[in-house]
Amino acid sequence: NPTSTLRLELKYGPNGELVWATRSGSGSGRLSLAALAVDAAGNVYVAGGETREAGNSDYVTIKYDPTGKEIWTAHRDWSANDDARFLDVDAYGNAYVTGSSLRFTEDPEKTGHEDIATVKYDPDGEEIWTASFNGGADANDVVSALRLGPDGQVYVAGTSYRPGADHIAIQYDTDGTELWSAGYAGPGGTEDIAHAAVLDPMGGFYVLGSERGSPDRKPWLVTVKFAADGSGRWVARDEGVATGGAGTLAVDREGSVWITGGDAGGQDFLTIKYAQSQTEADAGKP
Repeated sequence: NPTSTLRLELKYGPNGELVWATRSGSGSGRLSLAALAVDAAGNVYVAGGETREAGNSDYVTIKYDPTGKEIWTAHRDWSANDDARFLDVDAYGNAYVTGSSLRFTEDPEKTGHEDIATVKYDPDGEEIWTASFNGGADANDVVSALRLGPDGQVYVAGTSYRPGADHIAIQYDTDGTELWSAGYAGPGGTEDIAHAAVLDPMGGFYVLGSERGSPDRKPWLVTVKFAADGSGRWVARDEGVATGGAGTLAVDREGSVWITGGDAGGQDFLTIKYAQSQTEADAGKP
Protein backbone atom coordinates (compact mmCIF):
# COMPACT_ATOMS: atom_id res chain seq x y z
CA ASN A 1 0.00 0.00 0.00
CA PRO A 2 1.84 3.15 -1.15
CA THR A 3 -0.07 5.38 1.31
CA SER A 4 0.84 3.27 4.34
CA THR A 5 3.77 4.23 6.51
CA LEU A 6 5.35 2.57 9.54
CA ARG A 7 7.87 4.39 11.71
CA LEU A 8 10.76 2.67 13.45
CA GLU A 9 11.91 3.80 16.93
CA LEU A 10 15.34 2.70 18.13
CA LYS A 11 17.04 2.88 21.52
CA TYR A 12 20.83 2.79 21.74
CA GLY A 13 22.93 2.21 24.85
CA PRO A 14 25.78 4.43 26.11
CA ASN A 15 28.26 2.74 23.76
CA GLY A 16 26.04 2.91 20.69
CA GLU A 17 24.73 -0.64 20.96
CA LEU A 18 21.12 -1.26 19.90
CA VAL A 19 18.97 -1.91 22.99
CA TRP A 20 15.58 -2.26 21.35
CA ALA A 21 13.62 -1.42 18.21
CA THR A 22 9.87 -1.05 17.72
CA ARG A 23 7.54 0.06 14.95
CA SER A 24 4.76 2.65 15.17
CA GLY A 25 1.56 2.71 13.13
CA SER A 26 -0.98 0.21 11.94
CA GLY A 27 0.21 0.18 8.34
CA SER A 28 -3.25 1.28 7.15
CA GLY A 29 -2.56 5.02 7.13
CA ARG A 30 0.19 7.60 6.70
CA LEU A 31 2.13 8.25 9.92
CA SER A 32 4.55 11.11 10.52
CA LEU A 33 6.29 11.46 13.88
CA ALA A 34 7.68 14.84 14.88
CA ALA A 35 8.56 14.78 18.60
CA LEU A 36 10.04 12.53 21.28
CA ALA A 37 10.36 12.76 25.09
CA VAL A 38 11.51 10.52 27.94
CA ASP A 39 10.14 10.68 31.49
CA ALA A 40 11.97 10.12 34.79
CA ALA A 41 11.06 6.42 34.78
CA GLY A 42 12.58 5.84 31.35
CA ASN A 43 9.27 5.63 29.48
CA VAL A 44 9.46 6.95 25.90
CA TYR A 45 6.79 9.10 24.25
CA VAL A 46 6.49 9.97 20.57
CA ALA A 47 3.92 12.21 18.84
CA GLY A 48 2.98 13.24 15.33
CA GLY A 49 0.15 12.91 12.85
CA GLU A 50 -1.61 9.86 11.45
CA THR A 51 -4.03 9.74 8.52
CA ARG A 52 -6.45 6.98 9.37
CA GLU A 53 -9.02 7.98 6.74
CA ALA A 54 -8.70 9.99 3.54
CA GLY A 55 -8.58 13.76 4.05
CA ASN A 56 -8.45 13.61 7.85
CA SER A 57 -5.25 13.32 9.89
CA ASP A 58 -5.21 13.10 13.69
CA TYR A 59 -2.73 13.70 16.47
CA VAL A 60 -1.15 10.44 17.52
CA THR A 61 0.78 9.99 20.78
CA ILE A 62 2.42 6.71 21.78
CA LYS A 63 3.97 5.70 25.11
CA TYR A 64 6.52 2.89 25.42
CA ASP A 65 7.99 1.37 28.56
CA PRO A 66 11.80 1.31 29.05
CA THR A 67 12.01 -2.02 27.19
CA GLY A 68 10.24 -0.66 24.10
CA LYS A 69 6.86 -2.29 24.79
CA GLU A 70 3.90 -0.12 23.78
CA ILE A 71 1.85 0.97 26.81
CA TRP A 72 -0.80 3.06 25.07
CA THR A 73 -1.63 4.97 21.90
CA ALA A 74 -3.90 8.02 21.93
CA HIS A 75 -5.47 9.86 19.01
CA ARG A 76 -6.98 13.35 19.06
CA ASP A 77 -9.30 14.26 16.19
CA TRP A 78 -10.74 17.77 15.81
CA SER A 79 -12.50 16.61 12.60
CA ALA A 80 -9.88 18.28 10.44
CA ASN A 81 -6.27 17.86 9.37
CA ASP A 82 -4.48 17.75 12.72
CA ASP A 83 -0.71 17.40 12.99
CA ALA A 84 1.14 17.21 16.33
CA ARG A 85 4.59 18.82 16.29
CA PHE A 86 5.83 19.20 19.88
CA LEU A 87 5.70 17.02 22.98
CA ASP A 88 6.80 17.27 26.60
CA VAL A 89 6.28 15.23 29.79
CA ASP A 90 6.08 16.53 33.36
CA ALA A 91 7.44 14.99 36.57
CA TYR A 92 4.15 13.12 37.15
CA GLY A 93 4.11 11.38 33.77
CA ASN A 94 1.49 13.63 32.15
CA ALA A 95 2.10 14.16 28.44
CA TYR A 96 1.47 17.48 26.65
CA VAL A 97 1.18 17.62 22.87
CA THR A 98 0.71 20.67 20.65
CA GLY A 99 0.56 21.26 16.94
CA SER A 100 -1.63 22.50 14.13
CA SER A 101 -5.34 21.93 13.53
CA LEU A 102 -7.06 23.00 10.32
CA ARG A 103 -10.38 24.75 11.06
CA PHE A 104 -13.04 26.12 8.72
CA THR A 105 -15.26 29.19 8.78
CA GLU A 106 -18.27 29.85 6.52
CA ASP A 107 -18.73 33.62 6.73
CA PRO A 108 -19.21 34.69 3.97
CA GLU A 109 -17.67 31.63 2.31
CA LYS A 110 -15.93 28.52 3.52
CA THR A 111 -12.25 29.19 4.24
CA GLY A 112 -9.64 27.20 6.09
CA HIS A 113 -7.18 28.40 8.70
CA GLU A 114 -4.81 26.73 11.16
CA ASP A 115 -5.17 27.00 14.94
CA ILE A 116 -2.63 25.97 17.56
CA ALA A 117 -4.19 23.05 19.42
CA THR A 118 -2.83 21.54 22.65
CA VAL A 119 -3.85 18.39 24.51
CA LYS A 120 -2.86 16.94 27.92
CA TYR A 121 -2.87 13.21 28.70
CA ASP A 122 -2.55 11.54 32.11
CA PRO A 123 0.02 8.73 32.66
CA ASP A 124 -2.53 6.17 31.40
CA GLY A 125 -3.17 8.00 28.14
CA GLU A 126 -6.54 9.42 29.17
CA GLU A 127 -7.25 12.89 27.80
CA ILE A 128 -7.42 15.52 30.57
CA TRP A 129 -7.99 18.72 28.58
CA THR A 130 -7.62 20.36 25.21
CA ALA A 131 -7.07 24.02 24.35
CA SER A 132 -7.00 25.94 21.06
CA PHE A 133 -5.59 29.32 20.10
CA ASN A 134 -7.04 31.32 17.21
CA GLY A 135 -5.31 34.62 16.41
CA GLY A 136 -8.20 35.72 14.18
CA ALA A 137 -10.94 34.35 11.95
CA ASP A 138 -8.64 34.03 8.93
CA ALA A 139 -5.31 33.82 10.73
CA ASN A 140 -3.00 30.85 10.33
CA ASP A 141 -1.36 30.19 13.70
CA VAL A 142 1.73 27.97 13.55
CA VAL A 143 3.37 26.55 16.69
CA SER A 144 7.15 26.74 17.24
CA ALA A 145 7.70 25.52 20.81
CA LEU A 146 6.13 23.92 23.89
CA ARG A 147 7.54 24.39 27.41
CA LEU A 148 6.31 23.30 30.86
CA GLY A 149 6.54 25.58 33.90
CA PRO A 150 7.55 24.37 37.38
CA ASP A 151 4.00 24.77 38.74
CA GLY A 152 2.22 22.96 35.93
CA GLN A 153 1.70 25.89 33.57
CA VAL A 154 2.02 25.24 29.86
CA TYR A 155 3.76 27.75 27.58
CA VAL A 156 3.36 27.73 23.81
CA ALA A 157 5.07 29.95 21.24
CA GLY A 158 4.53 30.38 17.54
CA THR A 159 3.67 32.69 14.67
CA SER A 160 0.33 34.24 13.82
CA TYR A 161 -0.25 35.23 10.18
CA ARG A 162 -3.02 37.84 10.47
CA PRO A 163 -2.01 39.25 7.86
CA GLY A 164 1.73 39.62 7.92
CA ALA A 165 3.39 37.65 10.70
CA ASP A 166 3.80 38.25 14.46
CA HIS A 167 5.39 36.30 17.28
CA ILE A 168 2.87 34.92 19.77
CA ALA A 169 3.26 33.53 23.29
CA ILE A 170 0.52 31.74 25.25
CA GLN A 171 0.29 30.49 28.84
CA TYR A 172 -2.22 27.90 30.07
CA ASP A 173 -2.86 26.92 33.68
CA THR A 174 -2.94 23.33 34.97
CA ASP A 175 -6.56 22.95 33.80
CA GLY A 176 -5.86 24.13 30.26
CA THR A 177 -7.41 27.57 30.76
CA GLU A 178 -5.64 30.32 28.82
CA LEU A 179 -4.15 32.76 31.34
CA TRP A 180 -2.73 35.14 28.75
CA SER A 181 -1.57 35.48 25.20
CA ALA A 182 0.80 38.15 23.94
CA GLY A 183 2.35 39.09 20.65
CA TYR A 184 5.32 40.91 19.22
CA ALA A 185 5.13 42.89 15.99
CA GLY A 186 8.32 44.56 14.82
CA PRO A 187 8.48 48.19 13.73
CA GLY A 188 7.21 49.33 10.36
CA GLY A 189 5.16 46.29 9.39
CA THR A 190 7.96 43.75 9.56
CA GLU A 191 7.35 40.03 9.15
CA ASP A 192 8.24 38.31 12.45
CA ILE A 193 8.61 34.51 12.38
CA ALA A 194 9.14 32.61 15.66
CA HIS A 195 11.54 29.66 15.61
CA ALA A 196 12.14 28.58 19.21
CA ALA A 197 11.39 29.41 22.85
CA VAL A 198 12.76 28.69 26.31
CA LEU A 199 11.54 29.21 29.89
CA ASP A 200 13.62 30.39 32.86
CA PRO A 201 13.02 29.31 36.50
CA MET A 202 11.28 32.62 37.32
CA GLY A 203 8.65 32.21 34.62
CA GLY A 204 10.32 34.43 32.02
CA PHE A 205 9.43 33.16 28.54
CA TYR A 206 11.86 33.92 25.70
CA VAL A 207 10.89 33.65 22.04
CA LEU A 208 13.53 33.68 19.30
CA GLY A 209 12.70 34.48 15.71
CA SER A 210 13.61 36.34 12.56
CA GLU A 211 12.34 39.74 11.44
CA ARG A 212 12.25 40.98 7.86
CA GLY A 213 11.01 44.33 6.63
CA SER A 214 11.43 44.25 2.85
CA PRO A 215 12.50 41.44 0.49
CA ASP A 216 15.85 43.12 -0.23
CA ARG A 217 16.78 43.54 3.45
CA LYS A 218 18.54 40.84 5.42
CA PRO A 219 16.46 39.44 8.27
CA TRP A 220 17.22 40.45 11.84
CA LEU A 221 17.59 37.94 14.64
CA VAL A 222 15.05 38.95 17.32
CA THR A 223 14.68 37.72 20.92
CA VAL A 224 11.65 38.75 22.99
CA LYS A 225 11.27 38.21 26.72
CA PHE A 226 7.78 37.94 28.19
CA ALA A 227 7.35 38.17 31.96
CA ALA A 228 5.41 35.56 33.96
CA ASP A 229 2.23 37.66 33.60
CA GLY A 230 2.62 37.99 29.83
CA SER A 231 3.88 41.56 29.82
CA GLY A 232 6.78 42.34 27.50
CA ARG A 233 10.07 42.90 29.30
CA TRP A 234 12.57 43.47 26.52
CA VAL A 235 13.43 42.95 22.87
CA ALA A 236 16.98 42.30 21.60
CA ARG A 237 17.55 42.64 17.85
CA ASP A 238 20.68 41.90 15.84
CA GLU A 239 20.80 43.27 12.30
CA GLY A 240 21.93 41.43 9.21
CA VAL A 241 21.52 37.80 10.23
CA ALA A 242 19.08 35.09 9.21
CA THR A 243 18.00 32.10 11.24
CA GLY A 244 16.34 30.06 8.51
CA GLY A 245 14.60 27.27 10.40
CA ALA A 246 17.47 26.40 12.71
CA GLY A 247 17.64 29.13 15.36
CA THR A 248 17.59 28.13 19.03
CA LEU A 249 18.26 29.66 22.44
CA ALA A 250 19.02 28.86 26.09
CA VAL A 251 19.20 30.63 29.45
CA ASP A 252 22.14 29.86 31.78
CA ARG A 253 22.27 29.88 35.59
CA GLU A 254 23.22 33.55 35.72
CA GLY A 255 20.20 34.46 33.59
CA SER A 256 22.22 35.28 30.48
CA VAL A 257 20.47 34.46 27.22
CA TRP A 258 22.34 32.57 24.50
CA ILE A 259 21.01 32.45 20.96
CA THR A 260 22.26 30.83 17.77
CA GLY A 261 21.35 31.32 14.15
CA GLY A 262 22.93 31.64 10.72
CA ASP A 263 24.82 34.63 9.33
CA ALA A 264 23.02 35.69 6.15
CA GLY A 265 26.20 37.03 4.51
CA GLY A 266 28.61 34.14 4.89
CA GLN A 267 26.22 31.32 5.80
CA ASP A 268 28.14 30.80 9.03
CA PHE A 269 26.89 29.91 12.49
CA LEU A 270 26.25 32.90 14.73
CA THR A 271 26.12 32.79 18.54
CA ILE A 272 25.18 35.80 20.70
CA LYS A 273 25.11 36.14 24.49
CA TYR A 274 22.89 38.77 26.12
CA ALA A 275 23.39 39.73 29.76
CA GLN A 276 20.06 40.00 31.53
CA SER A 277 20.95 43.30 33.25
CA GLN A 278 22.09 44.79 29.95
CA THR A 279 18.93 43.82 28.06
CA GLU A 280 16.62 44.93 30.88
CA ALA A 281 18.27 48.34 30.93
CA ASP A 282 18.90 48.99 27.26
CA ALA A 283 16.32 47.16 25.16
CA GLY A 284 12.88 48.46 24.32
CA LYS A 285 9.59 46.82 25.21
CA PRO A 286 7.71 44.73 22.63
